Amino acid sequence: MIKQLKIKFKNISIKHKLYFVVGIMALLIAVELISLWFSINTLSSVRAYVGAEGLWSKAQKDAVYHLQKYGRTMDVKDYQSFLEFMKVPIGDHKTLIELSKKNPDMAIARQGFLEGRSHPEDIDGMINLFRRFNDVYYIHEAINIWTEADTKVALLIPIGERLNSEINSENTSKKRIDAIIKEIDPINLELTKLEDDFSYTLGEGSRWLENLVLKLLFAIALTVEFTGLFLTISVSIAISKGIGAVIGVADKVADEDFSERAKIFSNDEIGKLAHSFNNMVDDLSKNLADRNESERKLKGQKELYETLIKTQSEMGEGVAIIENQKIIFANQALCKMYDYTESEILEMSSFLDIVAPEDKDRLAIRLNERLSGKELSDFGETSVIRKDGQLINIEYSIKLARLENKNLLISIVRDITEKKKAAEKLKEYALKLEKSNKDLEQFAYIVSHDLREPLRTISGYVQLLEQRYKGQLDSDADEFIEFAVNGTKRMDNLIVDILAFSRIGTENQEHQLTDFGKVLDIVIATSQESITNSNAIINIGPMPKLLVNELHMIQLFQNLINNALKFQEERIPQIDISAKEQKSHWLFEVKDNGIGIDGKYLKKIFTIFQRLHSMAQYDGTGIGLAICKKIVEQHGGNIWAESEVGKGTSFYFTIENRVKKN
Repeated sequence: MIKQLKIKFKNISIKHKLYFVVGIMALLIAVELISLWFSINTLSSVRAYVGAEGLWSKAQKDAVYHLQKYGRTMDVKDYQSFLEFMKVPIGDHKTLIELSKKNPDMAIARQGFLEGRSHPEDIDGMINLFRRFNDVYYIHEAINIWTEADTKVALLIPIGERLNSEINSENTSKKRIDAIIKEIDPINLELTKLEDDFSYTLGEGSRWLENLVLKLLFAIALTVEFTGLFLTISVSIAISKGIGAVIGVADKVADEDFSERAKIFSNDEIGKLAHSFNNMVDDLSKNLADRNESERKLKGQKELYETLIKTQSEMGEGVAIIENQKIIFANQALCKMYDYTESEILEMSSFLDIVAPEDKDRLAIRLNERLSGKELSDFGETSVIRKDGQLINIEYSIKLARLENKNLLISIVRDITEKKKAAEKLKEYALKLEKSNKDLEQFAYIVSHDLREPLRTISGYVQLLEQRYKGQLDSDADEFIEFAVNGTKRMDNLIVDILAFSRIGTENQEHQLTDFGKVLDIVIATSQESITNSNAIINIGPMPKLLVNELHMIQLFQNLINNALKFQEERIPQIDISAKEQKSHWLFEVKDNGIGIDGKYLKKIFTIFQRLHSMAQYDGTGIGLAICKKIVEQHGGNIWAESEVGKGTSFYFTIENRVKKN
């Protein structure tokens, strides 16, 4: 069966083989993209549940707070606030009950999430996650925790009703009120633990899903890679084998050895080419005597023919000699190009017979101009019609020759059909690349936004813990909270820097004439606090005006100056900034007296996330110098550093010397 499939595949056309290869690749890539889309949606739904838990938890805490306050103030507004905040867990309770049914009413489930203040765009994903992944351990466990918490929070409603009745009764008792309020704290503590367990379980599930997705995508990517490689190599070998057979016989034909024929391996285009080539060799062999006779008749022109034909034929270019618009000689490359035999071309009344109608008049005028001695540019373009009716694009040159008292035109012809197709494809690829860059920038923005949103939620609650409980817990807890706060801040800075790095080269690249002196004024103004606190000395030499992206230049100098201020020991920072005009560019130097860099790391420091020091020594994301490198390269320059440990570092970069717009 497999052998039969191989034979069938071997005999189909190259076009269909390529269609098959591209189709398989497209299918695999589509599977990869669908998997990625599904994974992102699922992770987004998990994120939505975490956010909903935050809303649920906050509403529950606020409800408890106002209920306890109501017991103290007996102000009905506090009881109303309690009822208002309880709408969030009540709404989520409505969804939980409905989704637990065998055939739930989705309208009721959605309404419950809306009352629970979940974002409308997240609700469908949250419902799907609940129903599709209920059997997954982490989701199942999270739902069980939610169910238990839902039962616990429901106990607050009758407590609130009893408290309200007691406060509004004629014989209000402070003792009974206190007894009712004491029932709240145990429930609140149980709910706090359940809320923590819910978040932790979803976090574990999210990490499990992320690892699963990465493994799946890696497996699909490997499948795409190896499948494409295997299919491409298979098709390439088949094509090379057939072409190699034709070339081997062609080499013998070039030596006038007509004893061999090209082996035919398949019935595709290469096989048909080999068959046609063999027929051509037969024709050549049969007409060898006629060719020799023609050569004798053209003995006076032999030297020209041999030199021209050998040179151009080796290059695969057609050669035609024209007398009074009639072709009197055509090499095999030209015959093959036009799909005519040599005798058919020589029998034509005019070479204009095969020129496209719209180009005939223009080409006739050019020939007359050349015959009159006028110089013409090498290779302009035109179109000709092959014997099979196919229109091909060619470029040609025309030279005037005087032989045996005759004015002859020698034309060199190149088939540029594929070249023009390639140019069109290149243009199409450029448009696709431009769109891809725009999509990439949008994707980076969305990803950074989605990453920062849960980060801000985590940071907010950790800071709330710090404000409420700092000093009330043990020293380890205070230290852990501080670590968490600092960690979320560093992560937020990292996301911002990654977004900035991804935007360089994809955002608006319009350049304008920029005064570098003013650029440095802006940078120093924005860094004034750090400069003042460190008593830094900054010396700036004469600066040029160049055609650049001003915002990028501000970002470039800001990163270099901030590094010079940061990587210091006990001495007063001194930064010297200078610029020198070179032949085709400007060379800038930012020199400091900081801690310096070991020479073996000088090539690594411009790599993204490359850090030479721990966060405890010097903070930062490890992206600043990578951004500098990308900015400089976007402006046609290079950046490097020279340094000595303990004696400071000099950063050099070049910018193209352009002062006017083209």
